[in-house]
Amino acid sequence: MNQNNKTALAAVDNRVDIATYKHFDRSVVDLARRGGKYQKSADKIKVILGNASIRQENIFEGFKTTNHGESRVDKCVKYDLGGGVRLITIQDSGVVLFCFAGTHDECDRWLNKNRGSTLVSDNNGRLGLNRIKLVRDSDTATSYEIPKPIAGKLFELVKPTEYFDRLVDSLPRSLQRRIEGLEVSTPDEELLAIASQIAEEELSDAVMDVFTLLKEDQCEEAVNNIRFFLGENKPIASLTTEQIAELAESDKIRKISPDASYYPDVLGHFARHGKYMDWMLYLHPDQKSIVDRSFNGPSKLVGVSGSGKTCVIVQRAIRLARDNPSEKILVLTLNRQLARLIKEMTIAATVEEVSSRVVVRPLFRLCQDLLHRFEPGNDRLYDDVTWKVSVHSRTPCHPAEFRPTVTSHSSTRGYPHEKTPHSRAVAGPA
Repeated sequence: MNQNNKTALAAVDNRVDIATYKHFDRSVVDLARRGGKYQKSADKIKVILGNASIRQENIFEGFKTTNHGESRVDKCVKYDLGGGVRLITIQDSGVVLFCFAGTHDECDRWLNKNRGSTLVSDNNGRLGLNRIKLVRDSDTATSYEIPKPIAGKLFELVKPTEYFDRLVDSLPRSLQRRIEGLEVSTPDEELLAIASQIAEEELSDAVMDVFTLLKEDQCEEAVNNIRFFLGENKPIASLTTEQIAELAESDKIRKISPDASYYPDVLGHFARHGKYMDWMLYLHPDQKSIVDRSFNGPSKLVGVSGSGKTCVIVQRAIRLARDNPSEKILVLTLNRQLARLIKEMTIAATVEEVSSRVVVRPLFRLCQDLLHRFEPGNDRLYDDVTWKVSVHSRTPCHPAEFRPTVTSHSSTRGYPHEKTPHSRAVAGPA
């Protein structure tokens, strides 16, 4: 273990924040679903998270680190969970980031994919992970797989374009032109030769890293790398304890509140019941702000299809149910299919004690329930299937001189444009 990692490990007792990387939850769930020794490893991770939720002094007490150090990711500390399973964390300046859990080979692939990752405060004051100094030495360098063909010049992939201009602004125009000519097919040796002509070491490393990321089609990471070089993104080691505590969540890192004792239970519950809804365990910061916000009156959430409105509704209902343990939370929809989906998502995303207090109803069903409640003598009028006069006797709602004649026996689906349960009545003599 290198000196940086030893320092990080020694500092874990005085941690400030616990956080998880975007796909950490999914990696733990995948382990749990394999059963056997992998399930036991997932249970150990739940113990560690449980230690964090009760503010235990050393959350990793009793867990051993791996025998070999890790230089691919800065401040990385790996734990041996037994059965060939590893837990990858980054521990820097009082922040413990849970990154990934898996077999030795799976963790090795994760580390290669995230080589050079460093905890930073981004230009918006959020906790982030930037990839810098991707190739450290010949022993740890690996070839990068290009996920898909990229057409055109690599520098054109940098958006906003001003970041590329600011990166190369101090270089001679002749060298700028050579950099602008780089393509995905450019050999690594040529990229290295160009970078080696840059006298300033930090700028040379930045150009090498940025264009390596662009060749991987990691455009967002490339821009973050430029921001790091320009000083917009700062390593958290340069911040004070108070500044670190104030860092907000990002779209890739979620902070776990010290009093979030429900989190290990939710993670274990999801491992047993979650399906395709695993994406909803993770919220974008903008979505989470809506989930947590208090409104003084009616509010309207607007977004295009696929923007996560349903996810926000589900998580907000769960949050309200958790914050108000003696109350039930009502979610209304326009149709039954959506109501069914939201209920399934709610059950998958939280424990039964919370999900049982989230009541999901289509508006039509709510109206039915109220009519059944206030007019119990007329239950048959409000059933989903229309009724035949030959089956039911007359009621006060249908005087003796009138008889309802039903023209259809189709079931209603609860949509606004459909007919009421008693589709049509034609008056006639008794």
